[in-house]
Formats: sequence, structure tokens, C-alpha cells
Amino acid sequence: MPLTPESIANIEDFDQLLEYFGEELKWPLVFDPALEDIADVYSASELQILPATEKQLAGGVVHGLQKMVEDQPWGIFFVQFDNGAISVQALRDVLRRLVSKSAGRQAFAADDLLFVCATKDFQHFAFVHFQKRGAGQPLFETFGWTRGDAHLRTLCEFNLERLRWHDAFEADANKWRDAWRSAFDVSAVTSRFFTQYEERFRAVETKVKGFEPPHGATQAVKDEWEEKRNAWTQKLFNRLLFVAFLQKKGWMTPPATAPNGRNYLESLWHDYVARKEELEAESFFTSRLKPLFVALNTFNAKLDFLVGDVPYLNGGLFDTEEDGRTDPPDVQVEDKVIQDIIFELFARYNFTVEESTPLDVQVAVDPEMLGKVFEKLILKRDRKAGGSFYTPRVIVTFMCREALKRYLGDKYAPLIECGDVSGISVEEAGDLLDKLAAVRVVDPACGSGAYLLGMLHELFVLNKKLDTTARRANARDDYKRKLDIIQNNLFGVDLDDFAVHIARLRLWLSLVVEFDTASGEKPDPLPNLDFKIETGDSLTAPNPSAITLQREEYLKLAAQLFELEKEWFEEGEKERGVKVSEQGHK
Repeated sequence: MPLTPESIANIEDFDQLLEYFGEELKWPLVFDPALEDIADVYSASELQILPATEKQLAGGVVHGLQKMVEDQPWGIFFVQFDNGAISVQALRDVLRRLVSKSAGRQAFAADDLLFVCATKDFQHFAFVHFQKRGAGQPLFETFGWTRGDAHLRTLCEFNLERLRWHDAFEADANKWRDAWRSAFDVSAVTSRFFTQYEERFRAVETKVKGFEPPHGATQAVKDEWEEKRNAWTQKLFNRLLFVAFLQKKGWMTPPATAPNGRNYLESLWHDYVARKEELEAESFFTSRLKPLFVALNTFNAKLDFLVGDVPYLNGGLFDTEEDGRTDPPDVQVEDKVIQDIIFELFARYNFTVEESTPLDVQVAVDPEMLGKVFEKLILKRDRKAGGSFYTPRVIVTFMCREALKRYLGDKYAPLIECGDVSGISVEEAGDLLDKLAAVRVVDPACGSGAYLLGMLHELFVLNKKLDTTARRANARDDYKRKLDIIQNNLFGVDLDDFAVHIARLRLWLSLVVEFDTASGEKPDPLPNLDFKIETGDSLTAPNPSAITLQREEYLKLAAQLFELEKEWFEEGEKERGVKVSEQGHK
């Protein structure tokens, strides 16, 4: 029988999880298992883990599930953390101990280990696997859920389904290995998400009303209207995807009249259905989505009765006017199309605002997937004309680190490659921070932002390491670090307007993940990136010889423009944008 979200939604401890493994995944366990009865306890002293790791583990111990069959290749370990987070560093430390040979304890291959993790209150569950890759650090792969999550269908249908027991495993260890490792295959989830995304995208593009060319229009005019239709569809999906990420962050509260226990978009939909006649609503798009986009872009919009409590984000993504263009006044999308996006696309997947890194991969929809959607949806159509290709993450990481080595010097390769700050003095760390603050990273054909996001990650990690080493009294929090890097270090240009919007979206989401709302504070408005990532052609520029006489004047104007752009970045006020535009075109 297929696995269902209902069967895992209310699991409250490891014993109930073991019961699920036995009844639903058909693991060959004893009837009504209790972890303490079928697992061996590994103490901190026995594993020789670090004191910092021991502090993070509940009871300072790890439970190893006893073998289910004789020639079992997998080591299955249950790890409960003594706080509200699952620590990658602690798991890496436990991994190192389990793969090392020790008297009286079996040593495992790194990629033959499955960690089943939970937080102290059993609100968060995660399955973790480390994929061995040559001599480098193993790749951390994970999927999981939070109790009460609405997005469990893909987790059940794809991830957990691949952890199901099959009788053939007992005779074929390699088959068992391959089957369970496939549960952590993010590329398969990416492919599945894109297929369903494209179906919904084409449905909206086909059925949206308001982009019909005038009667008797020429083919050129018809093509122009078709481009407008496609651009509008792209913008709608960008906005909806951003909201899907924000609701995962917990920033969106539906109207007080909405039903409880659902995520924001689903609650908004059900509230719309329940109050449609009362409010004389024409459609979900006009009565809820359009007001939502206004509220996200307007300070104190007073639209709570329609959209609930949502943050004022600014940033440009939700502008009603874009590049001097406004939407046709009669744009309309039928309810069924939007309903399918919310319930048949978004509801199937777990969204995470954290982009995967070269060492950490979460099997979920992350902001990098926006770049992959851009590659498959747009580039496959335009690649021959535009010569565009999406750069894989591993190549981006290599490019960024090589560039930083050349900038800082090969002496600092251990710092750049491994975060090794040994031998770097307090004074030297301060000097390196100053050099990093002065670097300017420009991608003249940035596409959907792969290189810019890669460099943001590398600069962020280096800044964090060096801030600590330099013992700066005013060490920044992670949000401020990223904001400073985006404001001062990163610049991009691309011919494709859609790619530019995706790049901005990913930079915004990289900030969203760092904003701590635990204190109950409202998130800060997003910086405006209109003058950080721009649409244009980097290969065309005025002939330098023609402006030699005005060089000093141009440099003065450039300095003034830079200051105005800083104001626009920080303030995001529309009138400041006008000033920047006017100054930039003098």
C-alpha cells in the first residue's frame, strides 16, 4: 500500500517511529518494538566524541539498532539532540568515530550508515546519510519533516518509499545499499518537481486572460503579446514561489477567519472559498493574490482582513509597475489553475530556504532549484540563440575558490578550501577581512545567479571564520554579514530579464534564511536589487576613446551614482529610485 502523510504526521518519539518502520516500511523488526530493547547504547566515552558533541546529544549517547538480518550492510543509528536543532557538525563527529576501527565495535563504511535523528521535543525528524567522495569530506544528505508539516506527500511517495524493506535485500546487500541510497537522490526530486512545475506553468500561460492581441493584428504584434503573456506568467510563478519559501520560514499568518492547521497559501485558499459570496469575490487571483502582492510591497497596507499578517518586504519583486510596464487591467486567472499550483504542486514538496552547499544537501525544493527551473524551462527554448548554460554547483564552487586564492594568495588556500584559520593571527585576520570587504565580484553574464550565490557563500563563510579569529567586538550576525556582502561585493548583468529576476530572488532568499524571527520581531524590508543585478548587454559599451576628455566628469558621476544606489539599496523608496535613474542617464 502507498505510504500516506497521515501515518507520520503524529509520530511523537522513536518507539512510534520504529513501529512505523515495521508496519509501513516492513522492516523485519520484533512486534511492538521499543528502542531500548533492540538497540545498543554507545556512550560518549566509548565513541570518543568531542565534548562539544556530547553536550548536544540527549544523554550524551547514540543508539545503534541491532542487526535485522545476519549480513546487514547498513549501520542504523538513532540520535536525539538536546535542543531544537539537528547539528551537522555533531553528526560528522559521530560519523568519524563510527568509521574508525575500534576494539569491540564494528567499523562501518561512511556511506553504509543511516542516521535517524530527532530534536529533544521530537518536533523535528531527519534521516541523514553521508555519501563518500574520494579523499574529501563525505557529502551530508538529509530529508525529514516537522510535526504538523503540510508538505509530506513527496516525502512519503519518494523518500520514505525507498527505505521500504524488500525480501531480496537479505540475499543481495548491494541491492539494499542502492535502494536506500536512492532515498537521498536530490536530482530525482528536482526532475520530478520540474516536470510538475512545467505542467502548471503551461496551464497558466495557456489560460490566463488579458493578453489577447487586437483583432486583425500582424504576426509581429501577436508575437509581442505572446511574449508579454509568457513574461507575466514567469512573474506570477516567481512571486508564488517566493511566498512558498516565506511560509516555510513562518513569516506568513493567514486571516483570523481562516482554518487552523494549514500552511499559509492553503489557509488563504480555504478562507477565500468560505467567504467568496460574503465578499463578492470574483476570483482567488483578484480577491486574494493581488491584495497579497500589494501588502508585501506596501508598508502598513491594512489588508489583514483579506491576506492576514504578512511582512512588508519591498525589494521590487512585488512592484505593481515593472520596467515602466504595468499589467493589463483585465488580467484574470481561473481558480482551478491557481488551486492546482497550491495543492498539486506546492503541497507535494518540502520547501527549504537554505541552498545546498558542496558539503550539505537537503532533499527538498531549495532556492537553487529556481536556477534549474530557469535552465530547463527557458534555456532549452533559447539556448541556441543565447548560448546560455546553467553552471553546476561543483564547478561554481571551484571557480569561486580559485578566484579567491588568486585574490588573497595561495598562502590562504587552506582557509579558502577548508576554513582552516590555524596560524592566522588576530591582526592578519583583520587585514584579510578588510581585503574581503574591498573585493568587487562582477558576473557579466550572471544568468540565474549561480556564480553570485556561490561567491556569496564563500565570502560569507570566510567572513564568519575571520570575524571570530579577529575577535572583533562588533562581530556581525549572519544576516548583517550577508547583507554587507550583497551590498558591497556582488554585481551582475544579464541579457535575459527572467534570469535577472531569478538571480535577485535567490539573493533575497539567502537573506531570508538568516533573519532570526525567534524574538517575534518583524523581518526587515528586503534591499532593492534593481541596481545590483541589472538587465543589459555587457558586451556593448561606449568606445573608451570617445570619452577620454570627459573621463573625470564620468568618474564623478559614477561616484555620485554609487552613493545614490546605496541609498536605494538601503531605503528602497520609489522616489530614490527615480533619482538614481535620472542621474544614471545624464
